[in-house]
Amino acid sequence: MAYAERRLEPETGRVAVDSLVAANLEVLQQGLDLLARISDEDYTRTVDPLFGFGVGSHIRHCLDSYRCFMRGLATGLIDFDSRDRDMRVAQDREYARGQIDWTIMELKRIASSTVPASIQSRQDSPCWAQSSVIRELQFLLSHTVHHFALIALMLRIQGIEISADFGVAPSTLEYWKTS
Repeated sequence: MAYAERRLEPETGRVAVDSLVAANLEVLQQGLDLLARISDEDYTRTVDPLFGFGVGSHIRHCLDSYRCFMRGLATGLIDFDSRDRDMRVAQDREYARGQIDWTIMELKRIASSTVPASIQSRQDSPCWAQSSVIRELQFLLSHTVHHFALIALMLRIQGIEISADFGVAPSTLEYWKTS
């Protein structure tokens, strides 16, 4: 289903959850595709003073957020401040690929299960906010695209060719198709 065609079913929100899971899966697949094309050195390289963190650090940060989301679904409390910060993801490209695969598998499970209607989340705050699985999936998508855009810039600065749509929001890609 094209990005522009996704609509919320007011009664259940199932279409929104499934569409957002699919959009997150597409972005994570872009990450897997990228990691298959770059070297271990490309994955961990930093270039001071332009960027002090490598591609791997951005991948780790994104996967930390997905892991917080997954944990929070079980409790109804998604705490983005309780990230694992697994440095192995930042330093080991193959390990990171396995973690992306795990995240994809877990997201697919969400697409076929019942999710809570209401949850609470917090991020960089002592306060919890009322939220929904739909809203948090929107956050994960936007957050991942944002970090992938940073990765794209980092790699292009280094002269590494990557896909033109890597790190581009789904709505922008849809707009490009129609213009």
